[in-house]
Amino acid sequence: MKFLDRLSVDSSSFTDLFSACLGCGASAQEMGSKLIVKGRRRSVDLKRGEISFGDDAPRAIWYIGSEATAGRTWLWGYENINRLGAAAHPCARCARLRLAARARGA
Repeated sequence: MKFLDRLSVDSSSFTDLFSACLGCGASAQEMGSKLIVKGRRRSVDLKRGEISFGDDAPRAIWYIGSEATAGRTWLWGYENINRLGAAAHPCARCARLRLAARARGA
């Protein structure tokens, strides 16, 4: 069974598909918080694109994008780089390339 079939959403609707995927991501993030962070102090190095929790070794930050809840908008990471270095944007760059390929009909 394909991943999209397991979501049980209309894959022709970008909004439904995005919401379903974002929900999965939010669940994974919540579980990661409970398993990794465990309420410990965090330290972020924006130039290196790394985050540490307590005394653990640094972990890479993969910035995909940001959501503005008040305006109910989403901005892809490649359009909203902020202070993060290029190392933190592999997922956003990949999304940009896939969206461009889809627009070309590839």
